[in-house]
Amino acid sequence: MMRRTEPRHDQSMTETRRALQLDLSRSASLEAWRNFELAVEQADRLGLKGRSFWVYVVQLSGHLDLDKPTGVTVFIGQTHLEPAERLQQHRDGHRADQRVAEHGSVLREDLFVDQPELRSRQEADAYQALLAETLDFGGYSVYTGS
Repeated sequence: MMRRTEPRHDQSMTETRRALQLDLSRSASLEAWRNFELAVEQADRLGLKGRSFWVYVVQLSGHLDLDKPTGVTVFIGQTHLEPAERLQQHRDGHRADQRVAEHGSVLREDLFVDQPELRSRQEADAYQALLAETLDFGGYSVYTGS
């Protein structure tokens, strides 16, 4: 079950940075972080309120990547639905990523539960890229949805 307490949107960028434990010396992470900050600024300018999107992580079974420290492979997607509902759609073949439909084992809520409110598609796109960079740097093998 999803944890219903969500971080306030006004959570400072410093807290979010710390929570993600980014290695800001890497240029790809810097670019992903900048893109996310720009998307947040745009949503603020538009006066958007409340969560409209989720970024979610699904562990893929049978996809071990021995070149990565964790050996764990994950898929990162985004949705306007609750993540558990979206995972069920993948399993049912509805707008499914083939990797998730065939090998998706569990939602890895521990990897996405503390995400900020994502109020726009731009924020979701940017956060998805940022989370992918973070997990890749953390030793996961990462696939993303389009």
